[in-house]
Amino acid sequence: MSKVGQYCFANVRFNYANKTLSASINHLAPPQISFLVRDPGCQLTTHDILTKFSIKQQDRELYSGNAVVQHVFFNGLFTLVTAVLTEHWQADCPKLTNVSVENSLQGFLSICDQPNKTIESDYRLVVSHIKSFLQILHAWVYELEETYCNDYQQHSDVKSTRQLNILQLINASIQLKLIQAFQPFERIAANISEENLAVHAQFARQELHPMILAAPFTYHTYTKPNGYALDTETMNMLTGKTCHSKTVFSTIIHNYFIEQTLGLAYKNRITWFFERLNSHLNTQQITDRPFRILCVGCGPALEIQRLIKSNPAVSNCEFHLVDHDQTMLDNTKKELAKLIGETGHLPNISFNCQSILQLIKQAEETDSQSCGEYDIIICPNLLDYLSDQIGFALIKLFYYWLSSSGKLLIANTHPKNPYRYQMSHLLDWHLQYRDEAAFNALCKDLGSIEISHDETGVMLFLEMKKDLKLEKINVNLTKNRSALNVV
Repeated sequence: MSKVGQYCFANVRFNYANKTLSASINHLAPPQISFLVRDPGCQLTTHDILTKFSIKQQDRELYSGNAVVQHVFFNGLFTLVTAVLTEHWQADCPKLTNVSVENSLQGFLSICDQPNKTIESDYRLVVSHIKSFLQILHAWVYELEETYCNDYQQHSDVKSTRQLNILQLINASIQLKLIQAFQPFERIAANISEENLAVHAQFARQELHPMILAAPFTYHTYTKPNGYALDTETMNMLTGKTCHSKTVFSTIIHNYFIEQTLGLAYKNRITWFFERLNSHLNTQQITDRPFRILCVGCGPALEIQRLIKSNPAVSNCEFHLVDHDQTMLDNTKKELAKLIGETGHLPNISFNCQSILQLIKQAEETDSQSCGEYDIIICPNLLDYLSDQIGFALIKLFYYWLSSSGKLLIANTHPKNPYRYQMSHLLDWHLQYRDEAAFNALCKDLGSIEISHDETGVMLFLEMKKDLKLEKINVNLTKNRSALNVV
């Protein structure tokens, strides 16, 4: 029987390759356990032995010993590991044999109450206020639907129209109330320490998920059917392409995330990359060779989709799209092929499935050359999921892949994101935030850079121009696109 519910507050730590790593439990049924490691540098393989493997729930040690890796799934951003615990499981629930019912009850209650004792009072209070508001909102909206839409259950088109009318009348006012309800949560959650994050986040999820997971956006990003939050469906929802809400209430919660600052920031990101690409295409000089654009972490490539729709000059372009998710690349390939058929614009597009670690490994194994081939390299939001060390290595790599007059375009999310702790505590969606100074530090000793932000202040943009005066930097990274195995 799975114990993940009972031990959902537990933390996992283990030693591997002289490093101590932490992980969150995905599934637990002793002696088997699956857990999520968010360190992009983690390179576990099957049959690895993890030493000093411990599972702790607050101060209570549930397991201590070793674990043997059975299966590893790495998607380029995090690692999902299945392992077998080699020592005796210590944390079985108390049994009634030879123990009085009263003592057993006290033991059970102590397990149940343990997480609650560690929840900060102001955190508990703000979560309770949000829960109360959502419950009242749900009851009121449900009554509206029952009153004005119930007679049309057999006529789905009429019912949908009525629901839309209700939503149009109340959505703006309710969104303001939702913002007011969640703003204190951001302020209070920011003060929760890293070691207490898991127990607080789980408390908030237990209290609020029955309400907020009714929305397509929150349900999809939390459950992560493709293993990560920002997949094609998430991007489609953020940009307003899809919404499968069945009730007015679920649509209101859905809109709270995609119509406010978070959704606007991602839309602005797409627009910024599109405008930069479009401007470069319109000003490029006609040459014998095509204009080469590399997109790493391309996702659905919405920027490039817009470019193909609007600019005939793409027919003189080579696009090389790289992503860690083959399914994502297959879907992107279909969308771009459809656009090419509709517009008649004929760019040369290649697709390559590679993880970040594969890129870095190939870069380290290839000698640096004097000049790269790419006119533009874009990295939309990959840095949101990478440590400074890996981010710095990738930016150097991209820099040396640029042609002598090439440009590097990157985006990263700013710490002032007003949904920061709602994303991490409620949706288990964690980003590597960077402000202007941290973003600039990733590009030290490279070309001339310009950092800007969108109107929300949430999305930071970096534009780096190749500086030939700095070409003598001793970095063992290649700039040759052959490292991508692109044909």
